[in-house]
Amino acid sequence: VGTNDFGLQLFKGFQFLNFIDLPENMMGAAFDVAFIDHELFLATGKGLMKLHLSGDGFYTLLAHQVFLPGIGIKFIETDGEKGLWIASDYKVWYFNRTNNELREIKAFNPYFAIINKITSFSKDKFGRLWVGSVEGLLMYNPSNDQVERLSQENGILKNYISVVQAIGDTIWVGSRQSSLGVNYIVGNKVHKIDLPLVNTPISFFKKNKDLWIGTENQGILVISGDSLKKRITIDDGLLSNHISFIRGENRNIWVGNQKGLNYLSANNRTSWISYTKEQGFMGVDCLPGVVFTNDSTMWLGTSQGAILNQINKMPRFDEEILPVISRFLVNNKVAAIDKSIQLNYRQNEILIEVSAVELYAPEMMQLSYRVNGLNQRWKVLDVKQGISLIGIPPGDYSLQIKTLNYNGQLAELKTPLNWTINPPWYYST
Repeated sequence: VGTNDFGLQLFKGFQFLNFIDLPENMMGAAFDVAFIDHELFLATGKGLMKLHLSGDGFYTLLAHQVFLPGIGIKFIETDGEKGLWIASDYKVWYFNRTNNELREIKAFNPYFAIINKITSFSKDKFGRLWVGSVEGLLMYNPSNDQVERLSQENGILKNYISVVQAIGDTIWVGSRQSSLGVNYIVGNKVHKIDLPLVNTPISFFKKNKDLWIGTENQGILVISGDSLKKRITIDDGLLSNHISFIRGENRNIWVGNQKGLNYLSANNRTSWISYTKEQGFMGVDCLPGVVFTNDSTMWLGTSQGAILNQINKMPRFDEEILPVISRFLVNNKVAAIDKSIQLNYRQNEILIEVSAVELYAPEMMQLSYRVNGLNQRWKVLDVKQGISLIGIPPGDYSLQIKTLNYNGQLAELKTPLNWTINPPWYYST
């Protein structure tokens, strides 16, 4: 753990930009982020912040500037390396990186007032801006400086847009508290997918032919074709059912939510890994802003500031935490652990000491055991006390042990421990 002089805190693969060298009134949430050639742009409640960084991977802060001070900036979209499209709740600007000039896009002004505000922001591959609002969907074409409005009259399910996201040739549109599904736009035609749940989509992600929809309180809906394939929720390992974003990187999947960051490895499609404050993720929660700078780093916006995620340096917890039998004591004497342990009827007080090494989050590891032959259910195992069996009768016994690490990955004793307590000789006649 270390903090340099410029407020970049390094911890377990994360670099937390906590702004300790910036004016106090500039500290706060990073609603959206963009990264262009060592310049980090943050959408904050105090304006558009431009941070000039040096280094590669782990950065130091050289200088900062604030544009539109006092105006809450919520959204950022890059325009290649030339500039940025940015938006507050009610206005849209273009920021030119060459001369640091801002140009207000006045074509939007007739559409926004106190009763209407911007709710989402995305740029498609043709350079058009798609702007979600309380009163419908807007499409801005920079080539002619014109805005076109799409609403329920055009096939949009509900006017209150919760998210608009351009993915390839398709524009995906979600509406707040919609019981009708989601929209997608290809060319100039509006289509829809019916969903069985009332939900508010927050983020879209395409994985092969499946559509993943991050929602406000239903977790992730996985859509195959036109039907719901499965739901992914806290029961499957997510930290929260309130999803902020879903993004892919090298076939891996990252999910930001209200309680931290989740990760699903391309090599392990069943176990979600969780990153919270205990694992070095200092942002507590994730906001929708996220950008990958290359294959090994990503910037995230959180309510506590901006975080750099060093993907290739983060612990992944992909390995099982295997339990190990340290000692097998019979009547307070250490006994050899053989494939077939034979004891007499007087050797009926057994203590089994167990260990399991979890270096990253040992306080969250759980162990349980069951002794077959005693009609036992699974019991919680305290490694400090071990497994104590007193006065057990003659018979055949088998010990099973399970570990559960902090991200929900199960592992078992590879070979159960077996032993036999033989009855006295007079029981055999």
